[in-house]
Amino acid sequence: MVNLKSYYDSRVLELGEEQLLEQVGHTEYGKAISANQFHKLTEELNSLLDLNSHDVMLDLACGNGVISKLMAQNCR
Repeated sequence: MVNLKSYYDSRVLELGEEQLLEQVGHTEYGKAISANQFHKLTEELNSLLDLNSHDVMLDLACGNGVISKLMAQNCR
C-alpha cells in the first residue's frame, strides 16, 4: 500500500510552487499566480472557514492538494 502522505510530500519537494499552482489552474493568463497572491488566497480561505484543532480536513481529490495541505495545518 502506498503511503499517500509520503508520496505527496516527496512530490511537493520535487516540484516548485509555481508548477503546483499551474497544475490546478491557479493562473492568470496562463501564468501561475504569484506566491503572494497564493498566500492571500489561503489566508482568506482560513478566515472564512475558521478551521481549528477540533476540525478534520478531508481532501476529495479536487486538485493536487497544495491548498488542502496548508489548510490542514490548522486542523488535527
